[in-house]
Amino acid sequence: MKYSRLIVSKFGGPENLRLIKVEIPEPRANEVRVKILTAGVSLVDILIREGIHRNHCLSDHLYALVGISLE
Repeated sequence: MKYSRLIVSKFGGPENLRLIKVEIPEPRANEVRVKILTAGVSLVDILIREGIHRNHCLSDHLYALVGISLE
């Protein structure tokens, strides 16, 4: 089974979003798999992605899982 990841690899607008599909890894020992029914993005998430609030990020690199879609 695959899932979709929306990756933000640099600050900016929606043109910097990249959708990739990857295999769902099998849980390892002492791990569980959860099913996400809904996910959301807040205004602060958008402002950080656009680079307006860079001081809220841990580094100059922004990698975020914005949403998941199970197929």
